[in-house]
This record gives sequence, C-alpha cells and structure tokens, in this order.
Amino acid sequence: MAGKATQTSIVSEPPQEVPGEMRTYDLADMKHALSVRFYKGKAVAFTITVPAQRAFKTPEEIGKMAGFDLADKPPAKATEYVSLWNGEFGKVRFAEVTIGKGPKSDYNLVRARIQQ
Repeated sequence: MAGKATQTSIVSEPPQEVPGEMRTYDLADMKHALSVRFYKGKAVAFTITVPAQRAFKTPEEIGKMAGFDLADKPPAKATEYVSLWNGEFGKVRFAEVTIGKGPKSDYNLVRARIQQ
C-alpha cells in the first residue's frame, strides 16, 4: 500500500475536473513514484513512474507490478515506445492503461484512467 500522501496539490483546471486534487505517494524504495488524481473525492487516474535502474523489460512485467494482468490481453494500440490497453482489470473498468518507455530505456511508466 502507498500509505500517507507525501504531497497534495489542488486541481483548479480544467473547470470540468474541479473539485479535484493530485496526491503523490512513495512506494517501496521509490520516492514520489505514485501520483493519484482524485475528482470529487474518488480516484479517477494514476501514474506510476519507476526509476531507470528498476525499469522492466516488457510491458507485461511492469503491468503486473501495477496490478494489471496483461499476459493474455493484446494491446489495443502499440508503438515502439508505448502500448495501450483498455477494458476491465480486477473488476474495475479502465478507459485506458498506457505503459511506456524512453528511446534508450526499459519500461518505466504506467498511466491508467478509470472509465467514468
């Protein structure tokens, strides 16, 4: 679990996303690795950023770390650096789950947005 937020920021733009806030959390051995977007008190999106030295070789590996079983689910879209999934994971419907990497790095980013 993430525990207590290390930073909280009020979201004031765009107007359709107010009231909201962004909370940042530390994960095991990773400072400020998890950012969660809240809207009207409910989590609606999150981003996990893994330090380069802890990056993963495949989208499936980092997805599993973030709680997404991607083993038997092909991405809806994929490029050399980004793969995108959508659908239900663990009884939660996601509008999109994006996993990315840099041109010279392994996979180190997960972004997920819950279906509204």
